[in-house]
Amino acid sequence: MKKLFLMMCVCSCHLMMSAVGLTVTNLRVDGALRPLGVGQQQPIFTWTVEDGGLKGVKQQSFRVDVYSNPRCSKRVWTSRNQQGSTSWTLGPDLDCDGTVYYWRVTAWDNKGRQCISKTSSFIMG
Repeated sequence: MKKLFLMMCVCSCHLMMSAVGLTVTNLRVDGALRPLGVGQQQPIFTWTVEDGGLKGVKQQSFRVDVYSNPRCSKRVWTSRNQQGSTSWTLGPDLDCDGTVYYWRVTAWDNKGRQCISKTSSFIMG
């Protein structure tokens, strides 16, 4: 019984520690949340990084990935890993024909921890 209790405590502590750090939220394309009809072929992707209340934790690098399906299994563009703490990137040349795209951000903090945002979407055209 003691072993089970100890194991549960260790697992709970691990889950709490892994939730601490960066969170990526507020994903926007050309300043809008989930826009319907992005008119330019190279949209601007922006997001907000929150540090979870930890002092000295900040975004060190990021990657933006754009997909053709909501499961994020068919990537059509990636920014590749970008150094720096800026939270934006110019996007790819995308077709302006009403195509729905899905995207997410992977961010790394200055401690090397990774955070992947929830998936968002936008429609070109």
